[in-house]
Amino acid sequence: MTGANLEELRHFIDNLNVLDTHEHFRYKGGAAGDASNYDIFALLGSAYVAADFNSAGLKNVFSSGLSAFEKWKEIEKVLPFVRSTSYFRSLFDGLKELYGFEEVLSASNWQEYDRVIREHHNDSSWFSEVLNKAGIERYLNDEFWALKIPEKGGKDIPVLRINPFVMSALGEKDHNGHNAREFAEKQGVKIKNLDDYINWVDRRIGDFKKAGAVALKNALAYDRSLYFAETTEKEAKKIFKAGNKKAAQKQKTALQDFLLHRIMELAVKHGLPVQIHTGIQHGGGRPLAWSDPLLLNNLFLKYEEARFDVFHTGYPFTGSLIVLAKSQRNVFFNLCWMPIISETSTGELLNELLDCVPSNKIFWGGDCSGAELAYGAVRYAKKSIFRALAKRIENEAASLEDAKFIAKNILYSNAKEFYRI
Repeated sequence: MTGANLEELRHFIDNLNVLDTHEHFRYKGGAAGDASNYDIFALLGSAYVAADFNSAGLKNVFSSGLSAFEKWKEIEKVLPFVRSTSYFRSLFDGLKELYGFEEVLSASNWQEYDRVIREHHNDSSWFSEVLNKAGIERYLNDEFWALKIPEKGGKDIPVLRINPFVMSALGEKDHNGHNAREFAEKQGVKIKNLDDYINWVDRRIGDFKKAGAVALKNALAYDRSLYFAETTEKEAKKIFKAGNKKAAQKQKTALQDFLLHRIMELAVKHGLPVQIHTGIQHGGGRPLAWSDPLLLNNLFLKYEEARFDVFHTGYPFTGSLIVLAKSQRNVFFNLCWMPIISETSTGELLNELLDCVPSNKIFWGGDCSGAELAYGAVRYAKKSIFRALAKRIENEAASLEDAKFIAKNILYSNAKEFYRI
């Protein structure tokens, strides 16, 4: 591969527009909440790098009552150990470009970072400006913090989180504190039996679709195992009737299993694909085995007409997900989050993935909570894709035109067709 071809490919990828399949953007104006309170510590606390600070030994100081100087002194103790991670580098490489800094965060410049971040987050156009600079044309937004139907408009495309529907039939809460049954009853919905509950879920999915939702989102690995056995309708109705106090945990799990299967049927009915969180879990504290994509194999086999967008490369169970995506027509492979977890692993696994799986089955998403974070995620996704494709050209596994075709598919075209946008 000539140097000219290399630069042509790099330029092509850098200038691609992105259809981002996964974000958690809560604030779409200027600041995240009160602009006067959004500072370097709020940004760090909302970014994935906070998990690396925590892993390195830092207690959560980002939202504490400590003064700014006290927070910095605590961060400074572990900062040298975190600088090498992809979480840190993707964030600060992006911030350097957006804010014009020459150096990453340090004792000599943290106050200037703080000042500039505060200044920009008082600008109501900053969110849109950053997304435009990132090349994000549209993004699918999982508003897990709310049960209300989202408003249409802008670059935002809604996704409906199904965790509350599965976990709350007996009045319990999911890991985000949501109780779907309680929410429905407060809205005046009468739920006397399991049929009433499922009919309400059906209507709710339909209402979200009318509001522009293009997918359901299964993040149940944060609540329980991703293996959903089959429960008979008779048994499910018996458990529902018994209620939360009388049902044993085994019975509650069986009812959750039944509801998940019913929701898969509703996904097919409404023509909505299902996004699924697999692999690494943010924050830890749960069995990693819950999120192994192999646990989903019975769903993939049973619901042939459903379409599954399986997230996070299944990392560290990536090989299993590659085989599932290769062997089953309804299973698709999403790189979302992975480039900022490990830039190195993403490039390597993408080459293995392209050896095994047709390139129309691969997507990308940022999985971030803020615009600057997503900017860094796009930047690292494009770097990873470039390096993988450059290596394929060098190894004569692809031509320059092949590489361009694959890059555009991963970052834009595949998602547009799959989600029918």
